[in-house]
Amino acid sequence: MDTEIQYISYQTGKIREKVLTENLQENFSKDFTFVSLDNNNRVCSREFLSHKEEALGEMTDFKHKFQHLFNNPKSPLYNYKVFLSIGSTSTQGWKINDDGSYELIIPPNGDNPFMMLGAKQSKENLFGVPELIGILSGLDINSNKKILCFNAIGYAIPKTYKPPEGKIPNIANITDNELEQTPLISKLNLQLSIPDTTGKLALIRDNMDIYSRNAVEPTTNSKIEGSWASGLAIEKKANIIDIGGGAVHIYEANTGKKLTTTSLVYRKGPNIRKTINPNELYFPSKPEKTTDELVQIDSTLLDHISLSLHMFIILPRLLGGQKSKRRKSKRKRSKRRHR
Repeated sequence: MDTEIQYISYQTGKIREKVLTENLQENFSKDFTFVSLDNNNRVCSREFLSHKEEALGEMTDFKHKFQHLFNNPKSPLYNYKVFLSIGSTSTQGWKINDDGSYELIIPPNGDNPFMMLGAKQSKENLFGVPELIGILSGLDINSNKKILCFNAIGYAIPKTYKPPEGKIPNIANITDNELEQTPLISKLNLQLSIPDTTGKLALIRDNMDIYSRNAVEPTTNSKIEGSWASGLAIEKKANIIDIGGGAVHIYEANTGKKLTTTSLVYRKGPNIRKTINPNELYFPSKPEKTTDELVQIDSTLLDHISLSLHMFIILPRLLGGQKSKRRKSKRKRSKRRHR
């Protein structure tokens, strides 16, 4: 890794919800240091990921992966111009403008109910559907400007689903009878079936489709989705450390490539390494931790990440040096045998 490239860590998981909803940012340290390849202490900033940055990262990664499908007039997906990434507990959204540029639409400026609008939320806790429809009503939705929903909402499409003849594989309209009628899909259908004089609601309903979460897009062999960490690594030209709820991963600056195949680990004792699992550290069991206790746990977590990051950076160099020495040793033994 280039030692000049900046490192930025963003944190999600249960602790993010607590910190942001209770305005506890000032209680938690924002930076930590680690030792880089040049043996200097380097500072890595730590932020709790905002909804807007999450959406920006997802949109950037989505564009990087899939613009050849949605900006190409010859693609069967070309007419999709509005995209809703509806995860388990939140929604992000963007659109493609007439000039081919991408623009965020969710979260909007001002009130933001979309951190609580998700595919797996119960009927009682379902907020944001009227606001979502309000945003879509202002976008002139039609058959040439369709909506594609993806992410966790795509689990509503059964694995055995077969689209009607002539339709695109892995895609179903929200009115399709074969969809699992989750609280969100049911409420969308109900709200969009209300008669209105403008006809906008019917146009939204008829042009609002879902991409199956169980399928991969064939030209890229990947799921239709956007990774906020990958996108922010591209957008900010920095190595991004994703401190999630159950794991910690690193994404490469400029390319957005995921550099870790498994979560970072820390030493729990001699010859014992344990996966860094933030949720387990912050919330191991009841009773609920006080803010002061959580702050202490937070410092421990950042210490684990600091040491693990140092080893992640230097280990390839150490192993590379060992391999080089072994190769030289083998060549010397080979020369002796041939003398």
